[in-house]
Amino acid sequence: MKKLFILSTISALMASGAYAVDITESGMLNSPIEGDLNFTTDGVVLTRVGAAIVNGNITVAENVTATIDMQSNLELKGGIISGASKETSVFDFQGYHLSTTRSGTWPNPCPNLTIQNVTLKYTGDYGSGNESNNWTPVPAANGGILRAGVTTIDNANVEMIEGTLGIHRVDSSDTASVILKNGSTLTFAEKRTGDNLYAASINFGNTASSLTANQKMMQLTGNSKLEVKNSLNFSGLGIDATDSSIVIKTGTNVGTVKLNNSTLEVQSSMTGTSGTTSAFVISSLSGKNTISGTGTMRARATSGSIELNSAEVNLILSNVIASFQDNKAGTLRIGSDGTKHDYQTQLYGVVQFNDGKVIVGSNTQIGSTSSRNDFNLASYKSATTVPDSIKSNIMAGAKIYAGKARIMTGIFDGYISATGVQAANGWNHSLAFGAFSTTNTGNNQKANITLGENAQVDVTPTASTYFGLYGNVDVNAKKDMLVSNANAPLMIYKNSVITLNSTDAFKVGGATSQAESDFNFFADHTNITLKVNADNNIGRLVYGSSLTEAALDIATGKVLTVGSVELASGADSGTIALVLGDNIERGMLRITDMDDILANYGSSYDLIFTDTLGSDRVLGENLFLENIDGDYLVYTVAVPEPAQWAMIIGALALGFVAYRRRK
Repeated sequence: MKKLFILSTISALMASGAYAVDITESGMLNSPIEGDLNFTTDGVVLTRVGAAIVNGNITVAENVTATIDMQSNLELKGGIISGASKETSVFDFQGYHLSTTRSGTWPNPCPNLTIQNVTLKYTGDYGSGNESNNWTPVPAANGGILRAGVTTIDNANVEMIEGTLGIHRVDSSDTASVILKNGSTLTFAEKRTGDNLYAASINFGNTASSLTANQKMMQLTGNSKLEVKNSLNFSGLGIDATDSSIVIKTGTNVGTVKLNNSTLEVQSSMTGTSGTTSAFVISSLSGKNTISGTGTMRARATSGSIELNSAEVNLILSNVIASFQDNKAGTLRIGSDGTKHDYQTQLYGVVQFNDGKVIVGSNTQIGSTSSRNDFNLASYKSATTVPDSIKSNIMAGAKIYAGKARIMTGIFDGYISATGVQAANGWNHSLAFGAFSTTNTGNNQKANITLGENAQVDVTPTASTYFGLYGNVDVNAKKDMLVSNANAPLMIYKNSVITLNSTDAFKVGGATSQAESDFNFFADHTNITLKVNADNNIGRLVYGSSLTEAALDIATGKVLTVGSVELASGADSGTIALVLGDNIERGMLRITDMDDILANYGSSYDLIFTDTLGSDRVLGENLFLENIDGDYLVYTVAVPEPAQWAMIIGALALGFVAYRRRK
């Protein structure tokens, strides 16, 4: 009873106009309090059954931990909770609502709240109902609300143990709704199990629709930190961090995130804001930033985007960087903002992108020679055709240093180095433009990709694997720019069209040139076409088995020179078929080093030529072989006999004379 008497006396002093009266004893909290609650003694606990009003502020002295434990609402009209320092002053509130004065007019705005130089522990673990008018604690769905118009945390720590940080504002200023500055921290604790308590969260309340885009921001400056240990919904309002850090430990809808000289650690899923509007996870970067963790950054919007640009980014994610929910199209921009594509951007970590498109700007470097991770662009992996509007684009000048890598769709005009080995999913490659599975067709990922004129590939694994091509691959790279070592021979798989628009771009399997390189066709695979639109030289066409089939489609006036056509070493013996179209004129296809096979064509069991329907070609009818200084010309369009040539030349001469006479 002594404690109750002391507090009643304090309440009377405050009512008479005395302010900032020291609270030195534990006891009941009376209401209203007409001045400040100034806790000066460590360990003081004030309790109350009903609601209470403090017309002033709450202050906590140095080396003091003070507690208010009540079963209803505390209204703090002064709007300031302060202490001597965040390390030495602790205010532990356990109740239902701790709010500034809430208006009764919709949408119930509140004045601002400032928390400074103190550690505030908020536990909103009481419900609004009661049992037999005794205000028995009943956990509420929202776990109580720490409510204000704008909440400023200045050189302070706020621990949301349970309950909601609520924002109820309608003013027109551009001030951020939650401000952390001067080394402050805001922590949302994970949901506790076994004690029927709810997790901490943030809610921008009924006023969110009244706010402008500039207001809808949590702002961190001056080495402040936001740590989210539980699923947290920011209602798409987002975070702006400068010289600060963000740690996301569980699934969180964060809306926009802007980083400037800051760090973001992601340990679980991060989603965008809406299924119908553009949404971002990383909207912009500037300065030097670190993004790390094991989680997914994911935009939910139909055509949203994730942008990593305009910055130096140290990206260390061991799982997935970015994807789009429900297979919706979106864009991951690295070193690009959609208009400017040459931001200086540096990223480290795994890149795994399963939906949408990726834009990598010309001044971007992903990984380094000493720091390599997987680089996988698996978007639209099963599409027959891909519109230009949804194609990925690795721009000229971009550099990628990967362990193992696969790229399915778009334009690749940059540089990629791959040194690893992919063995999972039945894939066997170091680098693959299109990934074919030898164990499960469900793992097949067919490419629709163009290698640009600036494309450069360097495949140098230390263990045996392939440099794989599967799907539609258009090659425009310059001579000797697509390189692999002896551990990574070029392997081409079924149902593929490899279009050579440039001359001798490949130097594979450790060969010194494409003229010395093997183009390998996987065992038993068919429907493989080499479409030759420029003069090219290939060392050997190597068939994995006698059931393998490959076709040559050579553009008129272009020359393909092939050293030989053979079975792979160790393959089953038998006849192999090279499919030739009807338009191959004399001189368009040369095969060298095959004297025995071609000189004895028709009696050989090693090689046959077929037409596109699979029928054997017949010498002298729809197949012509000609030995010119040891090189065999192979063609399907008959050369006119001398008499026919005379008639053609005569007709041309007559036409020329007639032309002159008409003139």
